[in-house]
Amino acid sequence: MRNNDLAVVVLSCDKFSSLWPLFFKRLDKNFPINCAKVYLLSNYIDVSVESSNSVKVVCVGKDISWSANLRKLLIGISEPNVLLLMDDAPLSEAIETADFQFFYSSFIEHKMNYLNLKASPAPNRNVGRHYGEIRPTTGYRTAVIPSFWRKDTLLDLLKDDESAWQFEVYGSKRSERYQGFFSVRKPFIAFDHIVIKGKIDRSIYTKLKNNDEHLGIDFPVMSLWEYVREKANGARSLALNHLLSDRILAFLRRIKYR
Repeated sequence: MRNNDLAVVVLSCDKFSSLWPLFFKRLDKNFPINCAKVYLLSNYIDVSVESSNSVKVVCVGKDISWSANLRKLLIGISEPNVLLLMDDAPLSEAIETADFQFFYSSFIEHKMNYLNLKASPAPNRNVGRHYGEIRPTTGYRTAVIPSFWRKDTLLDLLKDDESAWQFEVYGSKRSERYQGFFSVRKPFIAFDHIVIKGKIDRSIYTKLKNNDEHLGIDFPVMSLWEYVREKANGARSLALNHLLSDRILAFLRRIKYR
């Protein structure tokens, strides 16, 4: 079933173009074919993407900022709703068409502004068995991927000088004026986050190498020390999430990304 009111937006820029072949190979393998038009965000590189899906490359020009680039793309497309994916997070498991249609239909039926498909942040107001509402003060309420968005809401929350990480922090604060932010109870879209802070995650690299998917990716691999440090930082963040309130965590994040 083709959803003509939905655009799948693949967030990227030219310096990540070496990831595009793997991303679209995984998309063809794991994503329902032609359930929506796919847009690839680029700066100047206009390529013919090999994919079973209908893919249009949108060149936005100079890489001003993550938010400014995304705004240019969104203004230029007609679809009122978007699914955000990211080129360094190719899908790792197949998505059943019926499941995809269920969550997108729920997004439409409940007039949601946002539906997080990773279950992070988790919902904290009960709505149903499969998803719930996210309180306005919840940290990372605007977590970028993977997520359904009402395009007008996303455009209103974007601030042109922000990176993706700043948007997730400061955009969450700005989103407090909106209701209708939801999250699934269990992750619906699984992916491999390949690049972290400009380097390939060591554990993901092993998986890619075992599947002969590592060739052509133009990023260095994390050192063992960098990998251990990243995992330790992740464990510390997880512990703080359980110990501190949403408001304190949000305040600390805004200091960090100022």
